[in-house]
Amino acid sequence: MEKTLNSPQQSANQFNLDDLSFASILRDICRNFLLIVLSAIVFAGGFYIAKNESFKPQYKSEATFLVSTRDGSFDAYSNLSTTIQLNQVFKMILDSNALREAVKADLGLTELDATITASNVEETNLLVLSVTASTPSDSYKILCSVIKNYPIFSDEVMGNAVMDVFDAPSIPTKPINSVGGFKAAFLGFLLGGILMVAAVIVLSYLRDSVKNERQVERKLDTKLFGIIPHEKKRRRKGLLISDITSSFGFREAYNKLRSRIEREYSRKGYKVFAVSSTDENEGKTTVVANIALSLAKKQYKVLVADFDLRNPAVAKIFELEVGKKEFTQAFDEEKTDDIEKYIISDRKTGIDFLASSRNIDNINRVLRRGVLPNIIKRVKNNYDYVIIDTPPVAFVSDIDDIASTSDASILVVREDYSKTMAINDSIDAMTRTGTPLLGAVLNNCMVTSQGLGYAYYGGYGKYSGYSKYGKYSKAEGSSGKEGKNEG
Repeated sequence: MEKTLNSPQQSANQFNLDDLSFASILRDICRNFLLIVLSAIVFAGGFYIAKNESFKPQYKSEATFLVSTRDGSFDAYSNLSTTIQLNQVFKMILDSNALREAVKADLGLTELDATITASNVEETNLLVLSVTASTPSDSYKILCSVIKNYPIFSDEVMGNAVMDVFDAPSIPTKPINSVGGFKAAFLGFLLGGILMVAAVIVLSYLRDSVKNERQVERKLDTKLFGIIPHEKKRRRKGLLISDITSSFGFREAYNKLRSRIEREYSRKGYKVFAVSSTDENEGKTTVVANIALSLAKKQYKVLVADFDLRNPAVAKIFELEVGKKEFTQAFDEEKTDDIEKYIISDRKTGIDFLASSRNIDNINRVLRRGVLPNIIKRVKNNYDYVIIDTPPVAFVSDIDDIASTSDASILVVREDYSKTMAINDSIDAMTRTGTPLLGAVLNNCMVTSQGLGYAYYGGYGKYSGYSKYGKYSKAEGSSGKEGKNEG
């Protein structure tokens, strides 16, 4: 099934709600939390420094006058009325710039960089004159000049007013404004954090990966075969549905996946299934293990074959004692016709295994000899189901040889992990083998159609081993060890 992929330019110009995954955004914010905090700190420091560098202190000098009438009347109402009128006159004089010009001439200034105000104390006959300037001395000198020149203008308008000094002016000792560095730093911290979060959101949206179940069939050249939700890793073992601490939703997801596999058997007779993924860390071994466990619980006779020969993990996730039953010994001894003696029967799970605890260096020679198909042909008639764990498609070409041994294949896709193009390349590689691809299992799904998934998958760092693949060990989309999800 071919899908028409949008060009980068079309993708940039088209907004699709499916690409805006809040689960992915939240995960990216958590992953980049330290970077967000660092950005906020850098902005906070920059704002603090900028505020201090641009700070201009302002100093205010004030003088308070007691206003009365020249006729010596002690009528409080008359004095209050006179004070109010005098304040209005003062404002009128300031608006005309007459007083300011007189002060400049008196002090020999070309510019008067100061703010001159007058205000009356409410319900009193006190008038306050104030001057705000950039230095203490300027504010004091200008106020003294205002007091000296003010009567010249006020007497012409209100000759009946008398101003007696109630509180003489003085040189201010500290600015009336503050630097506000900490406030600026706080604003910078918020801005830096918000900008970095916004950048994370944009990059999360633009990242071309499969972010939710709706995107599987829209972006990939296959259908959705199953959904596995998040499951919190509670101990240093694989995420197995046989663990009594596993959640109901996790177990039920594998029961649904098992039912679909049973349906494929009843409809088409498929009994050998190859499970792969595009990259390491996508959880294919965990999916293999739990499919087998779910089938075994229904009393099916199940064989799990670990054909990921470069990095076998099945024995580790099931904690098998392989010992002399390393089935890869048959390659060296050329005794694949007697492969049954290497099968490990696990009484605890009821599953049989072809497992290995060591890597195979001469894998290409083994594949050329057609050993793996011969093994499956010999054993599959003894089992109801055979589940094969294969290597990641992006790293090796083993899938071409291994797929021919199976009736159908399944691709495990970890949510918001590998790039869509790489996944589709893997799908093409799997379908070219001629083996039917049943679809993609969306693994590690944080939000499903049934609501929130379960807690974050822990790490299985001990299952790593793909670093030996040379240049592929640093392939984009691969991080950490094989088994954060996979086991």
